Amino acid sequence: MTALAERADSLEPFDSEAPRFLNRPGMAERTIVFFTLFVYAWGTPPEWLDFATQGATESSLLTQGLFLAFFVHSIVALNGNWHVALRAAKGEPLMAVFVGLAFVSAAWSTLPADTFQDGLVLIVAYVTALHLIVRFSIEEIVELLTWVFALGAVLNVGFIVAYETLDSLALSTEGGALSGWRGITANKNTLGRAGVLGFLVTVVHARTIRSWFVWPAFAGLNAVLVAGSNSGTALGALFGICALSVVFLGFRGRKTLYGATMVAMAVVFSTLTALAATNLAAATGLLGKDSSFTGRLPIWVDSFVYGVSERPWLGYGRGGFWRHGVA
Repeated sequence: MTALAERADSLEPFDSEAPRFLNRPGMAERTIVFFTLFVYAWGTPPEWLDFATQGATESSLLTQGLFLAFFVHSIVALNGNWHVALRAAKGEPLMAVFVGLAFVSAAWSTLPADTFQDGLVLIVAYVTALHLIVRFSIEEIVELLTWVFALGAVLNVGFIVAYETLDSLALSTEGGALSGWRGITANKNTLGRAGVLGFLVTVVHARTIRSWFVWPAFAGLNAVLVAGSNSGTALGALFGICALSVVFLGFRGRKTLYGATMVAMAVVFSTLTALAATNLAAATGLLGKDSSFTGRLPIWVDSFVYGVSERPWLGYGRGGFWRHGVA
């Protein structure tokens, strides 16, 4: 046993071909981790039904209790494997710095209680991520995420079909025009981003296990959710992922063409950016927006010009600016 422990200590932190710990996750741990990821991705039933409860439920006692339980479970699961967790954290030191900065920003926040709560949520998410990295292989993580987004896609479609006449849940309108699906999420953009991530991990899992029907079908379902959400950002991200995947598959075995491919992509990106910048009204019109990005541009100007000029060094603290506004 001592020799095995020494062998584990000497391994590189992300060596997938050798054991990094002395025991593997059992069915109970896998079930809890799956439930954790599902709640992170889709929330809890009260949040799915917030149209009926008249308000956000993200601060409910149920949600807070679940996050505390997830945190405790991750701490228990990492017990005995902290040396591996530390090596994993050192692999992305900036991530730990940003999480810590968000937490300590409560000290100068305009809304310390809200910023402190947001910082705690980030810490719980960070520890959960370390739990996944230490206890599961990358293939297992992708498989868990695939199941999370496959079941979530089915649940979203079920809610959209069941409540298609309720503007507050599935189909919302802006100025009399169809805005898009929101399913069980907070808004159409959230559903669109989730659909993009679900599409990506499902495609990766399908290629890994060489599934040519079931998982590609779930990938297509996530793509349908992205299209139905009518989120311009999500649709652009989905198109970009598909385009980059074609480039990757076409050139992955030709290392001598990597440089040429990157240069070509940079030229195309620069050209498209220049065309969009010089024809902003027409470009945004293609996305169903106006040149102010549906009022977002003035908010960005206020945030980065007036907000930064008033508190240039410390800012407002995480959560403090958007909930309190520029003083």
